[in-house]
Amino acid sequence: MQNKARGQCATTTIIMKAMLTFFAVLAMSIVEISAQTSGTTGPLSWTYDENLQELSISGTGDMPDYEFGKSPWEEYKENIEKITLGEGITNIGNNAFGNCVAITEIKIPNTATRIGESAFLACVSLESATIPGSVKTIDDGAFEDCTNLISLNLSEGLENIEGFAFVGCYKLEQLKLPATLINIGRWSFNSCIAIPSLDIPESVKTIGDNAFAGCIGLQSLRLSEGLETIDAAAFSGCEQLPTATIPASTLIIGAGIFNDCKKLTHITVKSGNSNYVDEDGILYDKEKKHLIQYPVGREITTFNIPENVSRIGDYAFGGCEKLTEIILPQQVKHIGTFAFARCSNVSVFNVPAGVEMIGESAFHDCLQLSAINVAKSNQAYISIDGVLYDKNQTTLLQYPGGKKTPTFIVPTSLQQIAGYAFFGNIYLTSVTLPANLNKIDTFAFGFCRNISSFTTQVADPASITLGLMAFFRGSGAVTCTLRVPAGSKDKYEAAEQWADFAPNIEEFDPVGIHQIENNAASTAGKQRIYDLNGNLQQGPLSKLPGGLYIINGKKIIKK
Repeated sequence: MQNKARGQCATTTIIMKAMLTFFAVLAMSIVEISAQTSGTTGPLSWTYDENLQELSISGTGDMPDYEFGKSPWEEYKENIEKITLGEGITNIGNNAFGNCVAITEIKIPNTATRIGESAFLACVSLESATIPGSVKTIDDGAFEDCTNLISLNLSEGLENIEGFAFVGCYKLEQLKLPATLINIGRWSFNSCIAIPSLDIPESVKTIGDNAFAGCIGLQSLRLSEGLETIDAAAFSGCEQLPTATIPASTLIIGAGIFNDCKKLTHITVKSGNSNYVDEDGILYDKEKKHLIQYPVGREITTFNIPENVSRIGDYAFGGCEKLTEIILPQQVKHIGTFAFARCSNVSVFNVPAGVEMIGESAFHDCLQLSAINVAKSNQAYISIDGVLYDKNQTTLLQYPGGKKTPTFIVPTSLQQIAGYAFFGNIYLTSVTLPANLNKIDTFAFGFCRNISSFTTQVADPASITLGLMAFFRGSGAVTCTLRVPAGSKDKYEAAEQWADFAPNIEEFDPVGIHQIENNAASTAGKQRIYDLNGNLQQGPLSKLPGGLYIINGKKIIKK
């Protein structure tokens, strides 16, 4: 028995030692894996020196593209200070070094032909970068948000700078574009606010939309012959830019290329241009029927748009703060999207009878605008009390940003509220929405920060399509109560965007709201008519001005 017990004890000891050995080996393996400082990636090899905080990659061929956050050296990204890429590497992969926040130095080999998408995204400690002449393409977002990049050397040989490549490089002080460059992509240098001057070489054919938008330090711009396309808003918001000259070679100009350029006083088109012309510093198409861009820095307060103009382009007067009166010609048929956006000192717009098309939020963010008046004979649009609708009053297109009436009851015929329709109105405190409403589009009530009450007569919120951030009112907005029909509170509390009003959602018993025409005197008869302040009105309803009245306890809208 004693020998048997000893045997069992010895067996147990052996098992325990084996288990301890197993777990020790396992632990060492885990440590070895987690501490891996070298390896292969595609045809290349990499090593990381923890003492020097340097990542070195060598070999021949293309570095693979990586999913965001999936590079082999991911665990060292916050520590890497220097990256050396050896000769023979032909491609820097997508997302290869994005968010390497400590990098101060990169060496790109003379064999590389492409820098991949987001390759150096948000390398916020990087102050300088040299791109060798072998690189033909800098891809989307390659150096996006390198917020401390001051010096950028782009060598001859580069052909394409793709979208967002250097967007948000706020400290980039000088930008010399190589004579081999062909394409400058959309948003590529957007918000590079420290660039003082820009010379676009003759090799460049295309400047993408918003490519240099928001470069508020830009004071000098030269566009060379050879440039064929300038896409929308390419230089919008370049607030210090005083003048601009369009080359004769330019064939396509997008909307609002210079909108919100607050100091721009003159746009010149070189003689020989087959598609465009300037007059008094204003950019038109060749026939002068399409007004493309008004330089908003002009020192005048009243502007009569020429009678031969039939089309006012998108963003054509965007950011024009100096004009107090803009007179639209009788021949105009088309008013573009955001055409008069941020014309903050114009108080009234008069829309002629011939206008057939008004783009989205054409009178957007006009802070002093109290009325948009439409000629009675216009077949496409109508204005009621200064508010712009389609002719059938099924869509509310624009509520003036400076209209000071605190209460607004939307007509019962209305089905849709257009995008940005009420944007920025700070005077509204109460809005009532009708039962037939089926759509409220993007930012319809954006930054209406003083609205304290919405009343909707729609029982089911699912029947209303909501655009992006339809009720976003911004910081400092007052508390807002949403009043909904009895029995529908639970539905609104569960519905996207509507739920944001909780816990300030309350139910009410709907009261009939009716629309009547000017000739509906019989509706009032000898009844007593009150305004919303409780003041008894004199005379029949037909003789009273348009507005909201209370007759026999019912709210009546008179057109």
